[in-house]
Amino acid sequence: MSERKLEILGLVPARGGSKGIPGKNLAVLGGKTLVARAVESGLESRFVNRVILSTDSPAIAEEGHRAGAEVPFMRPAELATDGAPTAPAVLHDGRNAQPVAAWAGPWPVDERWWDAARARRIARFQVHTADGRLVLLAVERRRWWLLAEYA
Repeated sequence: MSERKLEILGLVPARGGSKGIPGKNLAVLGGKTLVARAVESGLESRFVNRVILSTDSPAIAEEGHRAGAEVPFMRPAELATDGAPTAPAVLHDGRNAQPVAAWAGPWPVDERWWDAARARRIARFQVHTADGRLVLLAVERRRWWLLAEYA
């Protein structure tokens, strides 16, 4: 199988109707809102290519955008309930987006360690997508590749 370039999208789910602590996503803690902290953590990750904010609240969307998140859509009301599921990450190969159900790794691998000019460090992950696929991914300097797919 040929290698395909992938993106790992970090998802920040932040609905406006929190019942436990109303308004918690816009609450300021240490000078930053909780949404801004979550977005900035994703942007600082060496594994995440993009941070997407999923919300039903225009105020949270605005705060997330200010913090650097992409807010490509507003979450529909039926997906903003207490029981609505969320995925911690999405695997996107340029054609399809698939929620990640589970993963194992990273497993860092030092390649050509004996040759300083050509040495490189790559991390591998095994990912189980929500549709049941198992894939082996590699990441180096925030670039992802699909190495193998298992039935």
